[in-house]
Amino acid sequence: MELSVVVVSWNVAELLRECLVSLEQHLATHEVETIVVDNASSDATVRMLCSEFPQVRVIANEGNVGFAAAANQGVRASGGRLVLLLNPDARLTEDSFARLCDALEGHAGAGVAGPRLVDGAGRPALGAGGSFPTPATVLATALGLHRLFPRSRWSRGICLSRDEPERREIDWVSGACMLVRREVLSDVGGFDERFFLLCEDVDFCRRAREVGWTTLYVPETTVVHHEGSSIGRQDDELLLANAGSLRAYLAARHGRLASALILLPLRLNYTAKLAVLGASYLVRRTPAGRHRLLLVRKHLRILAGRPPRPEGRAA
Repeated sequence: MELSVVVVSWNVAELLRECLVSLEQHLATHEVETIVVDNASSDATVRMLCSEFPQVRVIANEGNVGFAAAANQGVRASGGRLVLLLNPDARLTEDSFARLCDALEGHAGAGVAGPRLVDGAGRPALGAGGSFPTPATVLATALGLHRLFPRSRWSRGICLSRDEPERREIDWVSGACMLVRREVLSDVGGFDERFFLLCEDVDFCRRAREVGWTTLYVPETTVVHHEGSSIGRQDDELLLANAGSLRAYLAARHGRLASALILLPLRLNYTAKLAVLGASYLVRRTPAGRHRLLLVRKHLRILAGRPPRPEGRAA
């Protein structure tokens, strides 16, 4: 078997349908199996799969076990030499798989490859990859240095800060579309199931690096990704989920004390924002101002390891 495609789905039946149609269109000439692991969707996803895509293998979980655990289920059930992890809100384009495959085949030490991601309007999604969260990258992100000096290796942020046109080795690529050699999955042992949602791709690429594999960013091919749709979250909720996952990742990698110190620049950044927004809200109490104030406060609490307060307790 040349390729196994593993898709983890939760309540996105329409987008999943588009995703699977794109696989049929662009992988027709390849030996491929498709496995969808559904995390207890309530929108008739499984019924749609059985009626419209009988060739797809469906693993229907009784509850939402999270992305990492569900992806591992799909990988264990697969047999391909290569495994494509694909979000249900992502769509392949004509040469996506061929380009990613060529990238891996052309670099003996490369074990993971990811494409350029764009949204539904064709705008680049800068979360396609980036640098591992470290004191330096967190500081660069907090101060905006990765945007001011995008070409400097000393100011790289956690995520890509610009639409990079050239293929290169990178610390991590997004699990929205990630092509992985079977050997890498065996060496690394799959995704860390302590990560329920987000940052599991960063952690996976780091563990792959630690056992000798490199990760490639392949921007000459593009995959459409409706970011956030596959987890049923809006932009604000996605930002909060990212903050929580970043903290969990740093705690797992460096310990609680070190992670608190690494996150200090971000917390100071949000503290300053909170002061400015708070002063503005006292002068002009608008719904939009209150919303921004609540969002920044939630970020601060999550980065400090505390659950956000209910919105009704806002000033």
